[in-house]
Amino acid sequence: MNFYCVDAARNNATATTSFTVSIDDSGPQITRIYKSGGGLNVFTNEYSECRYGFNNNFDYDNSSSMGSGIEHSAAWEPVNYYVQCKDVYKNPGSIFRIRGYDLK
Repeated sequence: MNFYCVDAARNNATATTSFTVSIDDSGPQITRIYKSGGGLNVFTNEYSECRYGFNNNFDYDNSSSMGSGIEHSAAWEPVNYYVQCKDVYKNPGSIFRIRGYDLK
């Protein structure tokens, strides 16, 4: 793209530039899940906000936050978690069912 500018004193300048537009239309992926220190820990492949609930009719907007970033956590419960993450562009990832249980 070429630019040409003229100011009030009739000085002129020209410049050329180019740019690339990247479109992100896919949601974050959960890459690792584990229990540590009394909590459920979830890692994602990109910066995102993750939320969880215990109902199989999961609704992201009415669920509990696991925080923002790459690493997310929630208090440990030996139940089924339903987890979904959204990236900074609000693209949703898949809803994961994570079965929490304690080995005794």
